[in-house]
Amino acid sequence: VYECTCEGDKIVYQLSVKVPHFTNKAKAGGVVTVSAGEWAELFSETSDTNLKVLWYKEGKALKASKKFTIEDKGKMHLLIIAAAKKEDEGTYTRKDRKST
Repeated sequence: VYECTCEGDKIVYQLSVKVPHFTNKAKAGGVVTVSAGEWAELFSETSDTNLKVLWYKEGKALKASKKFTIEDKGKMHLLIIAAAKKEDEGTYTRKDRKST
């Protein structure tokens, strides 16, 4: 609560902050299995259409490249791994991009 007082008069403001969160958790996360050479698609859905995200593999930030396609489509956030190979196995994480 924010309160502003001036010569006995006061105005009170109640601030409510909506924090984006994951939606459709049942469809996202878990184990994704593809055959070598196939494309793997990882996705998550958030409650905020303007949220941008970052993807990580084993804690290391990923950048869009021929290997990795990163897309933010409204509430849907995708990481597409082209022609998956054995070395692509690992733990992938999606985190909210901090605003600057």
